Amino acid sequence: MLSCSLLALAIFTSGAPAISLQAVNKRPVRLGVSHIFDAHSPLRPAGCDDDCASRLRMKRIGEAREARRRMYDAAVRARRASLHSNDSVVANATSTGGRLDSIPWGEVNTGFFSGGQVSEYYVELSIGSTSQPVLMSIDTGSDLAWVQCQPCEQCYAQSFPIFDPKQSPGFVMTNNQDSYCNSVQAIETIGRGADDSLCEYQSGYADGTSTFGYIAKDQFNFWDAGAGSDGVTVSVPGVGFGCGTKNTYGVQTVVSGVLGLGFGRALSMGEQFLALNGVSPAFAFCFAPIFSDPNSGWLMFGDGALPPSDYPSTPLLQDDGFIVYFYVELVDFVIGDQRVGVPADVFDINSDETGGVIVDVGDIVSIITTDAYAPFRAAWINAVIDILGEPGVPGPDGLDTCWDYPNVVGLPSIGFLFSNGNVLRLSPEATQLIFIDDNNVRRMCWPFLEKSEESSTFASMVIGAVSLHSTEVIFDTENNVFAWNPGQC
Repeated sequence: MLSCSLLALAIFTSGAPAISLQAVNKRPVRLGVSHIFDAHSPLRPAGCDDDCASRLRMKRIGEAREARRRMYDAAVRARRASLHSNDSVVANATSTGGRLDSIPWGEVNTGFFSGGQVSEYYVELSIGSTSQPVLMSIDTGSDLAWVQCQPCEQCYAQSFPIFDPKQSPGFVMTNNQDSYCNSVQAIETIGRGADDSLCEYQSGYADGTSTFGYIAKDQFNFWDAGAGSDGVTVSVPGVGFGCGTKNTYGVQTVVSGVLGLGFGRALSMGEQFLALNGVSPAFAFCFAPIFSDPNSGWLMFGDGALPPSDYPSTPLLQDDGFIVYFYVELVDFVIGDQRVGVPADVFDINSDETGGVIVDVGDIVSIITTDAYAPFRAAWINAVIDILGEPGVPGPDGLDTCWDYPNVVGLPSIGFLFSNGNVLRLSPEATQLIFIDDNNVRRMCWPFLEKSEESSTFASMVIGAVSLHSTEVIFDTENNVFAWNPGQC
């Protein structure tokens, strides 16, 4: 799970300057970012220097890798069971009357609290007219937003006070006639009650994380720190979310819940903004690497997130079996100006709904099936052997291509080649993972993992968060486009 770092964060208050829906324009927003290993973070363990933080980082990667592996196995079974037996239901929310061109989202923060269904990144926002602050983990591999709610039958420890619906005048519980409730129950495995009964939901994950509660609607408030020295809040009424009264986490965390950004349906936040305000469901983000200085990053929704025509892009593939995931058609890797030459069919989506390539920031390090990983790794070693020499002792948790950290050197670029001919060139920060080992030796690993035989990850490759560091990425779900622009954090 993710942790919070409060250095660069803004706490929402009802007295913050407000901005109307009509007034929000399409300008790009760049917001500050911090993480739990920042030297000034109150969440960094006492006495933990940069070397200590580096070791914690590698430990989190291992924890996250295992948790995500278990989660995918559960997701495969659940999605196959539900998506083949239910039709898509689209919410028909009432328009607020104003057009929201773009929604800038508070602070995007990094940490390595690993978990079964969310990523290392989180955003701070607030809920209700009384602006109760929450931290929500950003997850492109799930579609439901939920937070812990009072009264809690069972809740885990979090950073901010648990959201209290009684303190929010605009809070509304939905019933089984509500269109958003229907959308949730079309996907989540739960029995439907009488039309006038409260809409229940439940989500469970293989690592022990679970949430149960009621579907509700309330105003969501987003802090735009880029709008001036004082900033403004952008408020969106009527947002549907899960109000969890019985929740558990399989790992340590301080977040209030999960922000699902998955592809399609009426559940994800982008799709809700389309229904509520008529804006594009597109969203964009740019995450800075851990230990970057200065920290930076941002996340936004709406028309302002749409990619300019000169941005390189590739189609997002629609697959009914796993509609929540973002599939792209990757065909090869590029090192420098040379293609690696992986087998032609290695990334195909199979008839049993395995295979394919998905983009999921819930995985920290990209995971690649053996038939593609082996030639990719061999080509990388061949390209850097005159610079770094042969790889040394493997790193932790499957990172098998590592060296003692050299002096500053130039390394070849790495690119992902897509079927339309466009190449996503990874930033230099995304081609190396630097850490301090248990012997206090600074080391560097190639940040890719081989998909093990016992892995239940259904995809042939998962493009994880590290591969996207220092790159603006855009998910235009209305036009089925995945676009990018390097170095825009």
